[in-house]
Amino acid sequence: MSNIMDWEKEGNSRIVYPENTYQVMITKWERTESFKKKTPQIKWTAEIITPDEHKGRPIIEYTLLTEASLWRIAKFVQACGVDTSALKKMDTESPIFDAVLNTCVSRQVAWIVVEEVSNDGVLRNDITEYRTLPDQEIIQPIIGDDIKWDE
Repeated sequence: MSNIMDWEKEGNSRIVYPENTYQVMITKWERTESFKKKTPQIKWTAEIITPDEHKGRPIIEYTLLTEASLWRIAKFVQACGVDTSALKKMDTESPIFDAVLNTCVSRQVAWIVVEEVSNDGVLRNDITEYRTLPDQEIIQPIIGDDIKWDE
């Protein structure tokens, strides 16, 4: 059985999208490190829903796991329509933190995407803001019974 390889969709991680607001669906997340400084971060992979000319194409966002950047992860999760108001303090290395991030998978969010030139002169995208979609239901974090708070 053969499959159709779409090189533009599957193979081009260096796509630079035009500045716009993109509605995306989060497809997965993973822990990674930044390329140069090896700073822990979350890599969010999403699929574009709108605008139609980019529908189905991948887009990636990185959120650093540093004390100074935790606000960005909180904004990201909240923009995915996850109600964090009842959450307690938690270690970012804990299973409960991972469960909160898992709640974002399959959720939709609007990303404000701009073009910028990196320090090494390469044109790239930056996601400057996350916005909750008004028609998406707000949900509680999905935390399994087998996951315990770190208290």
